[in-house]
Order: sequence, then structure tokens, then C-alpha cells
Amino acid sequence: MRAADDALDAALEAGGEAGRLVRAFDWSGTSLGPMAGWSPLLRGMVAMCVLSPFPMDIGWGPDLILVHNDAAGRMLAAMHPAPLGQPKQVVLAELWDTAGPLHRAVLERGEPAWRENARYVLSRRGFPEERYLTFSHSPIMGEEGVVGVLTVMSETTRSVVVERRLRTLSALGNGSAAGGAVGAAVGVGAGRTFGAALDILEANRFDIPFALVYLVESGGRRARLAGGTGLRPGRPLAPEHAGLRSRRPWPLGRAIAQARTVVVSLGPVALAGAGDWADGLAPAAALVVPLRDRSTGEPAGAAVLGVNPALPLDDAQRGFLELVARQLALVIGDARADEAERERADLLADPAGPPAAQRRRVESRARDAERRRVARELHDSVLQTLYGIALGAESIRSLVRTDVERVPPVAEYVVNLARSALKEMRALILELRPETLEQDGLVASLRGLAAPMASRHGVRVALDLGQEPAASLEVKEALFRIAQEALHNVARHARAAEVRLALAAETEEVVVLRVEDDGVGFDAEAEFAGHLGQKTMRERAELVGGTLVVASTPGRGTAVTARVPAAP
Repeated sequence: MRAADDALDAALEAGGEAGRLVRAFDWSGTSLGPMAGWSPLLRGMVAMCVLSPFPMDIGWGPDLILVHNDAAGRMLAAMHPAPLGQPKQVVLAELWDTAGPLHRAVLERGEPAWRENARYVLSRRGFPEERYLTFSHSPIMGEEGVVGVLTVMSETTRSVVVERRLRTLSALGNGSAAGGAVGAAVGVGAGRTFGAALDILEANRFDIPFALVYLVESGGRRARLAGGTGLRPGRPLAPEHAGLRSRRPWPLGRAIAQARTVVVSLGPVALAGAGDWADGLAPAAALVVPLRDRSTGEPAGAAVLGVNPALPLDDAQRGFLELVARQLALVIGDARADEAERERADLLADPAGPPAAQRRRVESRARDAERRRVARELHDSVLQTLYGIALGAESIRSLVRTDVERVPPVAEYVVNLARSALKEMRALILELRPETLEQDGLVASLRGLAAPMASRHGVRVALDLGQEPAASLEVKEALFRIAQEALHNVARHARAAEVRLALAAETEEVVVLRVEDDGVGFDAEAEFAGHLGQKTMRERAELVGGTLVVASTPGRGTAVTARVPAAP
């Protein structure tokens, strides 16, 4: 017994704040009794617990009297001011409806339990706050059977919330890339893409309790509600029209004029019965985020996004909601730009027009399309990766103070994200300015263009590029841009597993480029996603004296074939 006493004394001495508390606590008032009368098993378990750097606690006896280490104490203190020596039912009163049956199963039947990323809402910092825990409950076996419950736990709130937000941003990016038009309220067509974006927001009611999108009407004096989610129709907070000079219900004009996010506090009366809130918690605030048309740079409107009431409104939550608003702006800008391009094509579709003017129109249209594409790629890849880097850095800053042993894997995650962002930026720079075209030739440039397809879009690329064609730089640039647009259409619309990129000299005078995918295909006689890009590709081929043919059948993929003279 003396050896057990010495071992426990040494453990309490080395056990930090928890060791000091265990030594000073008056255990005679609990079912454990004075420490001098503890069994060797209890002494050994307490020694193991206080020395562990991992969050761990012991519930001993039928009333599960609590002993914890420093790491677990920091987590439990948010639920009870002095958890040590209390029955676990008292400490975990908020959770006992779910935690109680698990503990009883271990204590009464010896059934261990394990849960991963279990969600709880706890009053920790003066407001109900969502928390995620991964934990195990294991029986502590004595001579008479189960005498206690050993709990090992880890809080996973940060990683779960980050992954949830990134899933929403990724889905918004993929949804906007799927093609279609914004709804009639936006003023440009049918409503597939905008409706899909709102459906994605609706699916994450934790982080986006409600969303409203207002777009400025002609004249610039008021905004019209283009769509929303989370708030019941007809509520005062979601009027069909809102004046830009008024601050009620939302300061839309202020956010748009100042080009900055405005935080609006919300009282319980304003949102009473207005929506079906997660956990019954109405948002206490909303962000009014200005939307800028990415195709023109002009103000388009504002998004009103409810704040998750179960998390603090910190930089991470604010940054996430502002990224959501930027993605909505991309959807709106894409649709408006496509509509404007249709109108320009109708007005300028005079085949007898001067060749120089025709060339300028094609080049202008192509530049607009490339700017929109790069803006979308920056948001969908680089911006989201930088967001992940920022969150990872925040995690490291926290872990350095609390659990330094967990820093290396998080740091490796941040390094990998940074490398991914660098790779994406290099790919985007190549798309914008293919200097290698003149320096290294068309074959090398096409290889560089195809490289990101697998990493960025998950599409395998089979290359059959042959030798460098004996063509002028003007022809090579036209073929490069045609390949760029064709691969972009594959990534956005085809849902393909593989694409084949081939380049060959059909004769000494003719160069052939072919891009063929195994995707869903389309009806070439109907309007389809990507048809404006195909118009640009065809015009590029024609400007250097060539032709472009697109062959596709629903369910059987698409083939784009450009034949151009080596010298225009």
C-alpha cells in the first residue's frame, strides 16, 4: 500500500493544477471517502489520469464521482465552475439526457461507448454554443465488476466547423460552374444556377440561418429581392423591395455605397416565428455584404446573411460569410455577362462587317470570358485554399498554448495548402499570359494547360501532341485559346472522367487540334451550357482561316476539332 501511496503522491506532484486540486480536495464528503482509504486500483487510475496530457476523466462508483486532469478540466470548467469531486450527472447536467444512458450502459453492463464528432449545444461563454466532441467511455474493472468509467475525449469543434464551411464553399463553386442562368428576379433568364446556390445555403442552416439577395434596380434608388432562404415569405425582414436610402429593414444602401460589410444586431422580437432555426436558436445578428458584378466591377446589390448564433462572430465566421457573398456575386456576374454577350452577338452578327471590327469583337468577348473564368478560379480554388490556411494558422496559434504536441500535423496541413495555392496560382498565370507559347512552343504550352485538370478538377488527361507544328505564332495562340476554352468546358459541364488532347499536322499546310471527352454530352441542336464559349472558339478558328466542328451526343461525350492553316 505504501508503494501505491508514493506513486500517487508523485503523480499529484507532477500533475499540474489538477494534481494540486486532487490533493487539496476534501474527499470525505463524497462516496470515495478520504484519500487515505482509496483502493490501489483507484489510486493507480487517478495517477494515470492526472499525468496524461490528453483530456481524460474518471467517474468512480455508482454516482460517478469525477476526477479529471488539466486538459479535461479546461473543457469541463465551461459546464461547471468546480467539476472535481462532483457527480458527473451534476457536471454534465446540460448533456445528461444523452450522456447519462451511455454512462449507465458502461457502469451497469460493461458496454464501452465511442462517438465521433458528437454535437452538443452548451452554455459556455454566456450564450448557447455548439461544440463537437470525439470521446470514448470504457469500463474500469475491479474485483467486484465495473467500478467506474474512464472517459478519453477530444474537442473537434474547429475542424468540424471548418470542414462544414469548406463543403458549402466548394458546393457553391461547383454549382456556379455547372452553368445555367440566374433567376428572373435577377433579370437574366431561367433560375437554375441562382436557385442551386440558394439550395446549397439552405442545406447549411447552422452557418447560414437565413440569406437574402437584393439587386439594385435601374435608377439606383431601390433594390429588389432576387431570392432568399431561411426566412418565411412575407416577413417584414424580407420585403420585395427596399429603398437604398433607408436603413430598414437592412442598410443596403450604406453597405453598397461604402463597399464594406455592415453588421446588424437582431432582437428576439424581430425574428420571432420568422424561421425554423437550428436548435431553436434565432440568429442574433446578420451581415449586410455588398455584391459587386465581377464582369463589370460595378455594384450589383447586397447579400444579407444571418450569423450562426451558436458560435462567436469572430474573424473566421465573418470571413466565411463574406466568401459566400463573393460566390453569389460570381453567379450573378456570370449570368449578366452571358446575357450581355448574347445581346452583343445579336447586335453585331453582321457577316458583312469589316474584318478588323469583327476581330476586335471576338477578342473583346474572349477577354471578358477569360476574366470571368480567372475570377471564378481564384474564388473556387486559391481563395478557399487561403481561407483554409488562415484557419489552420489560427489552430496552430491556439495549440501552441494548449497542446503543442498536436501542432506538427496541423502545420503540415497548412504547408500542403500553401503549396496547393502556389500551384493553382502558377496555373492561372499560365492561362492569363502563356509566355511559354513563344519561348517553348505550342506543345509545351498545351502540356502546361492540361496539367491542372487532374489536380483541380479530377479529370484524367491523355495527351497525343506529337511534334511542334510549323505554324505562325498567331495560329499557335488561336489553338492554345481554343484548347483552353474546350478544357474549361469539360471541367465545368462535361462531368467527364477522362479527356484526350491531341495535336497533329494533318498536312504541311494544316494543323489539327482535337479535344475529346467521355462526359455526359449534349444535344447540339438545343441551347446548352457552354454554347457561348463554343461561339468564341469557332470565331477564333475562323479569324486565322480555319474551321471548328463540335460533335456531341447526350450520354456519349463531346469532341471539339479545330483545323487551321499553318500560316493564316
